[in-house]
Amino acid sequence: KLASGPAMWGIGEGSADEQTLFKWSGAGWAKRSMLMDGGAEDAMGATSIWPSPGGHVFVAKGKTVLRSTNDGATWTAMPFQSSMYRVWGRSNTDVYAGGPDGLHHYDGKAWSAVDFGMSVLALAGDAKGVYVLTVKR
Repeated sequence: KLASGPAMWGIGEGSADEQTLFKWSGAGWAKRSMLMDGGAEDAMGATSIWPSPGGHVFVAKGKTVLRSTNDGATWTAMPFQSSMYRVWGRSNTDVYAGGPDGLHHYDGKAWSAVDFGMSVLALAGDAKGVYVLTVKR
């Protein structure tokens, strides 16, 4: 799993509790290790990563979105009631996360549900819109 922005990041192999992240340095991959302990009820590994233009990194992992403000040295867990499979945004204060129960938005302070009641398979966007791939049921 790869994502690029001002920096390129990748999610490597590992158990759900500990996965390795890699950051491209321009000459090679720098290894970043992070502990992602969501407990037994949240044994899913990281499924999506997004580096913001402001230098924050967001990772979707089960019922949690993790955020690092210091290049992956430490992480803050932001829990959800359901799984988040994808994460994408425009800035540190304009981030979207989605999963089987819909879409959520982060304004830099808190997450809120977006009026979008379908499962989110992929997220992307530009300055004007957010694009969501879903399955029609």
